[in-house]
Amino acid sequence: VTPITTDGCSEPLIRSVAASGRFAEQGLIYAALDACHEVIRLDPGFLPIHLRLGEIYERDARRDEALTKYRTLVDAYAARGEQRDAIDVYYRLIDLSSDTVTTRATLTELLRQAGRTEEAVTQDLLLANTYFKIGQTNRALEEFRQLQQWAPRSSAIHKEYGQALFKLERWEAALTEFRRAAQLEPGDPVALAQLNMTLAVLGQHERALWDSFAALLEKLRAAPQQLPDVQSTYRAALLIVDAPLLHYLLGLIQQVADQHASATLSFEQALALLVMEEQPPIPALLVHQALAESYSAQGQAQAAIDQLHTAQRLLAEQPMLTTVPYLFARPLTAAEVERRLAAALATIGDWQAAIIALDHCLKLDPTDFAAYTQLADIYFRQGKLPQALAQYQKLASVYEQQQQLDPAITTLQDAVKLAPSAMEIRTRLAQLLIRRGTLDRGLKELLEVALLQKQAGQTKDAVLSLQQAAEVYWMLDQHDHAFRVYRQILTLAPDDLDARQRLVNFHILAGHREAAIAEQRTIADICQGQQHYSEAIAALHQIIALDPADVEAYEHLGDLLLRVKEYDQAVRLFRRLTRLRPDDPHVQALQSAAEHMVTMQGVL
Repeated sequence: VTPITTDGCSEPLIRSVAASGRFAEQGLIYAALDACHEVIRLDPGFLPIHLRLGEIYERDARRDEALTKYRTLVDAYAARGEQRDAIDVYYRLIDLSSDTVTTRATLTELLRQAGRTEEAVTQDLLLANTYFKIGQTNRALEEFRQLQQWAPRSSAIHKEYGQALFKLERWEAALTEFRRAAQLEPGDPVALAQLNMTLAVLGQHERALWDSFAALLEKLRAAPQQLPDVQSTYRAALLIVDAPLLHYLLGLIQQVADQHASATLSFEQALALLVMEEQPPIPALLVHQALAESYSAQGQAQAAIDQLHTAQRLLAEQPMLTTVPYLFARPLTAAEVERRLAAALATIGDWQAAIIALDHCLKLDPTDFAAYTQLADIYFRQGKLPQALAQYQKLASVYEQQQQLDPAITTLQDAVKLAPSAMEIRTRLAQLLIRRGTLDRGLKELLEVALLQKQAGQTKDAVLSLQQAAEVYWMLDQHDHAFRVYRQILTLAPDDLDARQRLVNFHILAGHREAAIAEQRTIADICQGQQHYSEAIAALHQIIALDPADVEAYEHLGDLLLRVKEYDQAVRLFRRLTRLRPDDPHVQALQSAAEHMVTMQGVL
C-alpha cells in the first residue's frame, strides 16, 4: 500500500493507520476497512486515509467503490486548495477509468505545477495520442505544439509528433520532427529509424537515406537489444504506406538480426510491389542480391543460385552506376556475383562449376582477395593440395604488390597450416617476416626451413637459408648465434667455399684475426685439393695480407706459384721470405730452385 505520513498526528491515529496498512497487506480486508474508519472517526479531515480506502477497495475487486472514493478524494483536495497532494490519486483514477482524457489533462497540469516535468511530458504525450486515436487530430496536433513550446528539447515529443504527422501522410513535416529527435538523442536507434523510414517514403534524398540507414545498422550491431523496437517502427510505417523500399529496408534489418526467414518474406514482398511501380524507388537487382544472401544463410543453395543468376542477367541488361559506398545500396560487381555464385555452387558440391565461376571472378578482378581463399578451399576439399597452395601463393603475391605485408603473412601462415612441409611457402613466409621486421619469428621460420631442406637432401638451399639467418643474427649484434649457425653450415657443407669466405669476413669484422687466417688456410687447402690453383693462390694472398709474417703461407704460396709456372712471382715471393728468415737453408734452397727455373725458362 501507499505509505502515509503521520507526522504530528495523535498516537491512536498513528496506530490505526499502521494497522490499516498491515491488515491490507495480510489480505484482512474488513479489518483494514475498520481500521481506516477508525482513523476517519478520530480525524475526519485526515484525507490520506481515503486513498488507502480506495486501495483496499481495489484489492477487494470493488472497482466502482474505489472510483467513487478517488473522485471524492480529488474533489476534497480541490476544495481545500491542496490539489498537488491529489497527484497519486489521479494516477489511480487513470488506471481504473476508461474515460481518461479529462483526468489526464488535470494530472498533467498538476505535475507541471509540482515541477515534475518528465512525468508531465509523459502524461501530455499520452493525452495527445489519445486525442489522435479518438479522431480529434487537430486537438492532438495542437497539444503536440504546446508541448514543444513547453519542453523544446524533449526527443520523445518530437518522435511522437512526427509519428502523428507521418500517420497523416504529412511526410515533410514528419521528417523535420524526426530529424530534430535524432539530433537531440543521437544514440537512439528508433529516432534514426523514424528519420530513415520517412526519407524512404519521400524518395527525394537518396544519399541521406542510405547514410542514415548505414548509421542505423551500425547502432543496431552495437546494441542488438534495440532490434525489436526498430523493426516495430518499420512495420508500423508499412501499415500506413506499403512501399517496396520500406520492405527492403526491413529485410536488411532482419538480416542483421539473423532472421533470414523473415527477411526472405520482406524481400519477396518488395519484389512483388516493385513490379507494379512505373518508376521503381530501388533497382530490383538490389533485392535479388539480398535474397540470395538470405537463402544462402538458410542453407537453400539452389534458391540462392537462381537469385544470383537473375542478378547476373539484370546486371548485363542494365549496368548500374552509383557513387553510394554501402553494399546494401549498390549492385555487386560482376566479379562479386561470380564469387557468391561459386560459394553457393560449392555448397551443393558442384566443384567444377564453382572453380569456373571463381576463375572468371579473378579474370574480372585479380585483386578479389576472397576469391583466392575460396578457390584454395575448394581445391583442398577435393584433395588437390598443390593447387590449393598455389592459390595461397597468388593471394600473398597480390597482397605483397599492394604493400599489405600483414595479410600476406597471414595468408602464407594459413597455407603452412595445410602443408607444414611446403618449403617454398615457408621460405617465402620467412622472407616476409624478416622484411616486415618480425625478426624473431622470421629467424625461427628460416631455421625450420633449413632443417626441412636438409632432410629433403637440398643441401645448397639449406646452406642459403642458414646463411641468411646468420646475417640477420649479425645485424642484430648476436654474433655468437651467427657463428653457431656457420658451424652448422660447415658441418652440413664442409667444402662450401662461399660459406667459408663469408665466415672469414665475419671473423675479420669481429676482430678474430687468427680464426680468419685459419679459415682462409682451409679455403686454400680445399681449392688446391680441387686443383683450383688460382682460387688457392688468392686465398693465400689474403692470409699474407692479414699476417705479413706468416711463413707457412709464403711457403705454400711459393709452392703453388711454381706449380703454375709463375716463376718470376715465386722468386719475388721467396726473396721476401728470405728477408723474414735470412738464415733458413730451406728457404734459400727454394729461392735458388725458383731462380733456376726462371733461368731455364729464359733459355727455352
